[in-house]
Formats: sequence, C-alpha cells, structure tokens
Amino acid sequence: VHSHYLLKGKDLRSVALIFGGQRPALFLKRSLAKKVKGVFYPPTFFSIDQWMERIVSNEQRLKRISQLDHYYLIYQLAQSHAPQLLKGKERFCSFLPWAKEIHALIEQLDLELTSQDILSNLKAQAQIGFDIPLDIGQLLESLFVLRKEYHRHLEEQKIVSRGFQYMQASQMIQQQDLSQWQEIIFCNFFYLHRSEMKMVEHCYKQANTTMMMQGDERRWPALKR
Repeated sequence: VHSHYLLKGKDLRSVALIFGGQRPALFLKRSLAKKVKGVFYPPTFFSIDQWMERIVSNEQRLKRISQLDHYYLIYQLAQSHAPQLLKGKERFCSFLPWAKEIHALIEQLDLELTSQDILSNLKAQAQIGFDIPLDIGQLLESLFVLRKEYHRHLEEQKIVSRGFQYMQASQMIQQQDLSQWQEIIFCNFFYLHRSEMKMVEHCYKQANTTMMMQGDERRWPALKR
C-alpha cells in the first residue's frame, strides 16, 4: 500500500482492504502513519462482515436484532409451521436450547450455500450413504421448512442475519459496480465459506483484486482451495 500508492501520490481512499475482523485495520493505520509521518487519507477498511453488508444493503436500511430475538423468531415460526418440534417444549424457555441449535444450523447452511432442494431430498441423502430413520427424516423436513420461513421473514422485515446476508451477498455481487475501487485487497484470510469464495471469485474476475495469504498451501488444504 505504501509503495504502490502513497509514494506515487495516489488516493488511498479508492483502495478497499478487507480483513477477517476490524482490529487489523487499526494496526495497519498505525504502521502507515509511522511511514508517512504526516497527514494522509487512509485506505477504505472493511471487515468481511461489513463488506458483505455493504453489498446487500445497497442503500436500504437493514435492522439488527439481538440473538435472543432471533431465537424467539425461530420459536414463533416453529409454532406456526413446525408445531411437532414443540412437543414437550411448548414454552419458549423450554424450547430455547433447540432454538439456538436450529439457528446455528441455519446460519451454517447459509454460509456454505447449502441448497434447500438438496437438503429436503431424502432420496439424495440415501444415495450418498445415509440410512435416515423416518423420525429423523421428518425432523429434517421441519427444519428445512423453518429455514425457508426464516429467510422469508428476514427478507420482508429487512433484518440482518449473518448467514443469510452472506448468502445474499454471494448472489448480489454479480450486479455490483466495482469500478469505484482502484484495487480490492482481501487480507490474510485462512478459511473461506462457500459464500465468501463465490463473492471473492467474482471480485477477482471483475475488478483489480489481490488476495494476500499467509501460510503454505502444501500444508493447509484450505489455502490451496
């Protein structure tokens, strides 16, 4: 950044640096300040969550709710669309541990772009070697109904959920205008979810994009991928 932009008098604000979290940006700003020893405009920093949210928001206002509110939403949706899950756990306090696990499962499915069609097709499960008992199959079907209704509610109410936001961003990135950035730099990622991989791949094809990785791909399959 210093040699390619600052020393050449280029505007750093049109360089997007994307990290796994927010803290690395603070250290990079301090390092650049020590080199410049004066006033300068820093690059535009994003955490990966902020970058994904930027893609999805596209000037619309998104609402954030607490994790507990997400769990209660799962509970309400189960009451309406999968009441069999509430058997013996009719009160929210009793269902809460299940709500947390269901929410975590939906988040992971979304981050990895797991298709609803694939998951709901029990024959496909059998083809890959799973012998699923009837009650487990019914449980899976209930969970997939909940996932679909959960997505619908999030979209209608414009509520932020990390997994759903990543899944949306991996689709919406194709319509994004990336021309405002001189360069997009993804910094020191190790593991990328499929939603992140799809988004990065589009950036790499459509814009001046650099991936900075630390480690030996011969030792780490995640880096090789």
